Amino acid sequence: MKFVSALFIILLSFSGLAEPSEEQTTSVKPKIEQIEDSIDSKEPHSFVGLKASNLKLKRENDYLTEKLLMTRQFQSDLLSTIYWALGTVLGLFSIMFGLNWFSNLKVYQRDKEALQTEVKSLIIQKTSEISSENTKTNSLTKTENNELNNKLKDDLHTLIDELKNKLLLEIEELRGESQKAEKHLKSNIKEQIEQTKTLISKETKRLSRDINYLDFMNTYHLMVQENLSANMALTKALKCWALSVKLENMWLEKLLEFIVNKLKEGGKLTASEHVRISSLLAKLPSEYKALEEKVTEGISVSDIF
Repeated sequence: MKFVSALFIILLSFSGLAEPSEEQTTSVKPKIEQIEDSIDSKEPHSFVGLKASNLKLKRENDYLTEKLLMTRQFQSDLLSTIYWALGTVLGLFSIMFGLNWFSNLKVYQRDKEALQTEVKSLIIQKTSEISSENTKTNSLTKTENNELNNKLKDDLHTLIDELKNKLLLEIEELRGESQKAEKHLKSNIKEQIEQTKTLISKETKRLSRDINYLDFMNTYHLMVQENLSANMALTKALKCWALSVKLENMWLEKLLEFIVNKLKEGGKLTASEHVRISSLLAKLPSEYKALEEKVTEGISVSDIF
């Protein structure tokens, strides 16, 4: 079992090769921070500057999209490697269980044959002794001969019973050892499966958070574009709000202030967006009570788009 555990650890270490490197994962964040700085500090003063800024934003948007696709590819490769490792470990456990059962069967057959040989040898020996005794007792009386034969038969039956009991005990011991080995293998397989499930769950949550973060930054980047209408900006802001909830309310205060400003500028929401924003407001933490009232007031005075 130590060999199987070591092999399982080695397979897991190889599965780590499918994960994206830390530099590839963290290299997206500095780029995103540059986008935020560029968004805050960008104030084009001419049409040429606006066109160049839009071109730069488009390139940055394409860069973030490529990073998002790359992260999803890393997730797919990682899950494939983990499933392959799990299949290999289960296959190895199945082979070892089969080999153990086969070896126990061979040992049982060997002991059975040895006991049969021993029984036959004892029977032949006793038969020879009986024959010898019969030869010696030919001169005895008929009564004495019958008594001797009965005694020899009783001894023979006793010997056979003892051998049967010994054989049954050996069989029970082998059966008990086989059941213990089977339970031990099942317990190890179950433990390894639970550990693999836990690892897959952790990796899935981590990758899901990274994907939500990239999606949030991409949507936020589109939301703050100056040439975007107030209605479309509100739609993007609602999407960012939903993603912010998954990211532990990241930048939630900025989003709420942005929504309040766009509502003041005359931005409108559709009927479905009204329902969606009401649901998000109901789940808003208590520390955002002031902003919640401003958003509610802005929605009440705005028309349905």
